[in-house]
This record gives sequence, structure tokens and C-alpha cells, in this order.
Amino acid sequence: LGLRDLFEVVAAPELDLHVECKSVTVSAALEALAWGGAVPAAMVGDRHVDMDAAHAHGLCAVGVTWGFGTAEELLAAV
Repeated sequence: LGLRDLFEVVAAPELDLHVECKSVTVSAALEALAWGGAVPAAMVGDRHVDMDAAHAHGLCAVGVTWGFGTAEELLAAV
């Protein structure tokens, strides 16, 4: 899509890994960024696991409804 250069870090599970806890993925991204919590940061996601991962790492959780999740699912994760 030609978007890679717009991001400092792209974090995702290994392709051979069936399931990875979203909090583990977010932790890897924060580590790659050397984020220490002094600068505000946000996690944008469309599922409750995204909101849970944001909260687990002290990030602002921003829910969006253009993906697989629903507004109800996101609101329940607050």
C-alpha cells in the first residue's frame, strides 16, 4: 500500500504464530519506540482486546468502528 514509510514502528505477531495476546504486541511496539510513558500515546483499535491492551500499558484507548468490532463492544471495554 506504500504506507510503511509513514510509521516509525510496525509491530505484529510472527506469521507462523497463530494467536498472540494483543498486550504482547503493544509491548513490543512500545519497546521498539523506547516509550517510557513520559509522552502521551494512544492505541487505536476496533476490538475490546485493543482497548484492554491500551489500558494495560497506560495508553489512551481510541475505539473506531470501521473494523470488525462494534460500538457496543468498544463501550463495554471502557
